[in-house]
Amino acid sequence: MAFSIEIKTEDTNISELLKYKIRSAFSDAFVIGRDDNASDEIRKMSEFTVTLYDDRDLLAGASGDIPLFTAKKDGFRYIDCKTLIPKISEFVDRKRASGEYKPIKGRSHILLPFTYIEDREAMISEYFSSLLNEADYVIRLDLMSGLRMPTPLKTGPETGSLTALLNVAKDDSFQDIELLEYCNPDLSGFLTPGRPLDPDDVFDSDITTLIRLLDALRKMSIPGRDPDNAALTVIEGFRISELRQMVTHCDTVHILLPSMTAEGSSGLSDVPEIIKRQIRADQDLMIHYSNDYKRGMTNDRYRVRS
Repeated sequence: MAFSIEIKTEDTNISELLKYKIRSAFSDAFVIGRDDNASDEIRKMSEFTVTLYDDRDLLAGASGDIPLFTAKKDGFRYIDCKTLIPKISEFVDRKRASGEYKPIKGRSHILLPFTYIEDREAMISEYFSSLLNEADYVIRLDLMSGLRMPTPLKTGPETGSLTALLNVAKDDSFQDIELLEYCNPDLSGFLTPGRPLDPDDVFDSDITTLIRLLDALRKMSIPGRDPDNAALTVIEGFRISELRQMVTHCDTVHILLPSMTAEGSSGLSDVPEIIKRQIRADQDLMIHYSNDYKRGMTNDRYRVRS
């Protein structure tokens, strides 16, 4: 669940500069500046709010608020981000450790399929179709080789939008809402950027860019937003070390295996335990088997963590 950081200052330049700096340090936070019109809506969606106040304008903030101008040099006060960022981190850790705030479960999903394309798509069609009825928009992001991406789009360009999205997401100032500008409906009802220009464009992107996209989808899938969104990211072809970095940036992780009797020598039987050790306590991990969806059965799932 995301939290928000509100910057209270009359200085627009300081507000904009701090928003840029803070977003790069807290990718899971909404950062509210002086002129943000949606600030009330963001507060409602947030787990809690950290307030940074301009102590040149205000004598004191509320209890727990963090002053901005605490550093001094040659008689002048200034903002020292090297000390400000750790103060925000300490505040966030205290809030979450207190148990006072119970996170709202979001609807961002990551699927790790270790199956044939047709088995993967059969599982997605059957299991995730409910999301299409529950949300206004369901965004599907495929992080894999372009050669393994699914059916064509219903409208819009079939190639190129994902490459363009990866390029803009490299920028620290990338905003979650920008993601929709690169999506079009596919034949299944998902909104998706489609295929990249080059099949390897996803793998050529750095892990920071991919995580920024995952964080954007997670923010967009928080209940209470308008429009009401859900997200599915299908990830294939990455090293286990990279998967371990990515799986923490969603609400629920799904692993699709060929069957309950997958060959131990392949290493597939180790994957659920590896991912289970990596995810956060507030995430869910679910294991699925292709055989179940081939038979049209969906009741042979077990929840590893609830």
